[in-house]
Amino acid sequence: MALADSLPPAIIIAKGKMVPVSTMTWQVNMLQPRPETRDGWWLVQSTAEAIEAGYSSQPMMVWSRDGTAMISATQSIAVFD
Repeated sequence: MALADSLPPAIIIAKGKMVPVSTMTWQVNMLQPRPETRDGWWLVQSTAEAIEAGYSSQPMMVWSRDGTAMISATQSIAVFD
């Protein structure tokens, strides 16, 4: 599960500067019974889907080295800017 939260929130990249943020909700869906990869490499994607009025919503995905989807997640973030 730590992989889904390994990147900084996507809102920080969208803002172009460090801003204080706080997670409000975080839903994690384990797509495989045992997330694993053959050589230790993972692909993690995080996207700022909506940014407005001090809030951001971002979906996240984690894939194994061979392209198998392992984790999907959604995070709601408060942005203090």
